[in-house]
Amino acid sequence: IYNAKTISAAKNSIFMLNIFEDKSGVWLKDNQLPLYVTSSYGDSDLDNFQAADQFCLVLGNESHGVNEAIFNQATKKLKIDISENIESLNVSVAAGILLYKLKK
Repeated sequence: IYNAKTISAAKNSIFMLNIFEDKSGVWLKDNQLPLYVTSSYGDSDLDNFQAADQFCLVLGNESHGVNEAIFNQATKKLKIDISENIESLNVSVAAGILLYKLKK
């Protein structure tokens, strides 16, 4: 995440974010924020979903998805509706769509 190209592309705004790795899910378990995860089997219609003012959004990579321990803690499992002819979205594209929809 702190690759020089990543920082350059983010125009240094990356340093304004709280980013950390929590593979075990301990921080998420102790946190009081609603936890939204992505899944191709999600149960929430994004067009009618009202997100909390503050939330934690976890996105998995295209091949493995969200870690199972974290997935099982989710308040909501979100799905982006896409054409049946498309297998998956790039995680950065999915993040952009979700952040736009959730803060609308």
